Amino acid sequence: MHFRRAILPTQGVARAGHYAAPLLRYAAAVVLALAIAAVLPALIAIAAPKLPELTGRVVDGAGLLSADVRTALEAELAAIEAKSTDQVVVVTVPSLQGYAIEEFGVALGRKWGIGQKGKDNGIIVLVAPNERKVRFEVGRGLEPLMPDGKAGTIIRETVLPAFRRGDFAGGITAGVARVRAVLEGDQAELEARSKRPPPPVDYAGYLVFALWLTIVVLIIYAQMRGGAAAR
Repeated sequence: MHFRRAILPTQGVARAGHYAAPLLRYAAAVVLALAIAAVLPALIAIAAPKLPELTGRVVDGAGLLSADVRTALEAELAAIEAKSTDQVVVVTVPSLQGYAIEEFGVALGRKWGIGQKGKDNGIIVLVAPNERKVRFEVGRGLEPLMPDGKAGTIIRETVLPAFRRGDFAGGITAGVARVRAVLEGDQAELEARSKRPPPPVDYAGYLVFALWLTIVVLIIYAQMRGGAAAR
């Protein structure tokens, strides 16, 4: 005689639970990954400093310059670009918001994109009077001409002495004049610079995205591995 094997109701429930558990883990992993993907850019934006908008060649957020000084500076900065094609912007900020001036300057450079496309030939003259900080944020295309050492010398010898006297307008104006002298140089140097190849692309943004994507993939993979092990 042949007997058909009976399946008890509890066995069917156990088997259904056996297959449902990995699916639930996978679904949870996908939901978690999507949540991270949605929240991470917002967290990065919150962590970044609140940057001023580029409204002209002179952005005086700290209110250090009179209207006449701003007009004169804008004319000089326009003359620099007309002769050398280099773009120079002066920006004063009331606060660095707890960031190092180097970090603030880099963030500002990325947001504003000062310099001509393919040349990266821009300089941001950044002044934070309340923190007593000054920095020249120099594009890669101008680093051979304006390395950190030369920028630091201009700041120490020309800009800071005027600032210590309370003459912010004079310090900024004199600093811009020295920057102009370096950038314009002689005609042979200007012609040589125009023939140089463009600087290498800054892949920092791509690396951040790749890291973010890798984290999401690893979370999904770990959850799937955990589900497989549980089986």
